[in-house]
Amino acid sequence: MLTGVGASFAGFVWRRRALPLIVPVSKVAAVAGLATAFIYACLAGFQIPAQRTMYMVGVVAFALWTGRNPRSFDIWWWALALVLIVDPMAPYTPGFWLSFGAVAAILYAMGEIFLAC
Repeated sequence: MLTGVGASFAGFVWRRRALPLIVPVSKVAAVAGLATAFIYACLAGFQIPAQRTMYMVGVVAFALWTGRNPRSFDIWWWALALVLIVDPMAPYTPGFWLSFGAVAAILYAMGEIFLAC
C-alpha cells in the first residue's frame, strides 16, 4: 500500500510540471514506488515479506522501464529467486513460507499462476 501511495504522489507531482515530456509519468511512478518499497523494507528490517514485496515491485518497475509485460507468476518467481540469492537460509524461516505461500495462493485463486505453464 505504501508503494502505491509513493507512486501516486510522485505521479501527481510529476504531472504538475512540463516534465512528462522528458520522462513518462508511469516510469517515474515506478521508480518512486520502488524507492518507497526500499525505504519500507529498511524500516521493517529487511524481513523476508518486506524483501519479497521490494523485489516484486522492482521486477515490475524494471519491466515497465524496458517495455515488457510480465505475467504475475514470472514476477513471483523472480522475487523468489532474488530472496534465495540474497539469503540462502531464508527457506528455514516461517516468514518465507507464509509470505510466498500467501502470494502464490492469491495468484492461484485469481487464476493467474498457471496460465502459461
